[in-house]
Amino acid sequence: MREGMVYRFFIKANPSVKIFFKVYDVDTDEGRLKWLETESSPNGFQIIDCKCSDDGYIVSREKGEKLSSVIYEGALKISDKNKFTAALCNGIGRGRSLGLGLLSVENFASKNRNMAEEMKNSPHQ
Repeated sequence: MREGMVYRFFIKANPSVKIFFKVYDVDTDEGRLKWLETESSPNGFQIIDCKCSDDGYIVSREKGEKLSSVIYEGALKISDKNKFTAALCNGIGRGRSLGLGLLSVENFASKNRNMAEEMKNSPHQ
């Protein structure tokens, strides 16, 4: 990865804001996209193109939490390689211990393969 490179990205995250020690989920598409924009700069990337879709809730019985889950997909540009690498390794936002905030990227030139489908259709079973 290099600064200035553009990648396709996918992230399932919990867009939320903290106001006076209380956390609130962001519940509009406009607000959700704005949340990702504010998370992008401190994590070493900028959003080029993005769409989001609601994915329901993730429930943690241990912590007694119910976090909204939103799927983001689009294109991003790396602005700081070190911060971006940290975001890839650590995730962004809340709910990382529940599998939220994990960033996936791929080069636009790579062929997106569905290995499960390829294995299912393989004649060598």
